[in-house]
Amino acid sequence: MVTQNATRSTFTWPPQQLWDRTWTDDGLYKKYGLAKDDIYFIKSQIRPMEINLNEEKALAVFENYKIRRIYDEKTETWLFSVVDIIAALIQQPDYQTARKYWNKLKERLKKEGNQSVTNCHQLKMEAAGGKNT
Repeated sequence: MVTQNATRSTFTWPPQQLWDRTWTDDGLYKKYGLAKDDIYFIKSQIRPMEINLNEEKALAVFENYKIRRIYDEKTETWLFSVVDIIAALIQQPDYQTARKYWNKLKERLKKEGNQSVTNCHQLKMEAAGGKNT
């Protein structure tokens, strides 16, 4: 069951990941000691992203949810839409509902004394229909 009324005890924080090298899927599977069944499940749910560095914008797809992203050539990193990721995680097809969920989650984290993200600016990303959000 998916609900937005999850308590803090529902979640666990992922381990700190060092980014001192380029990680491969196999390297991460080994590091975290994933079983063959876990690896099979992951591979069955996530399609590989085809990176076309000539395109600044491309969609990633996770369980049929489109996730907007932008490639930053200067830092050689992909920047993903948090709202799109939230929509996929809570299986919410409506953008506005996912946006409100993210805003409420940030509000709750702040009240608990947690910081959801580093101090950064919101990026303008193209929405369906060509409008920037």
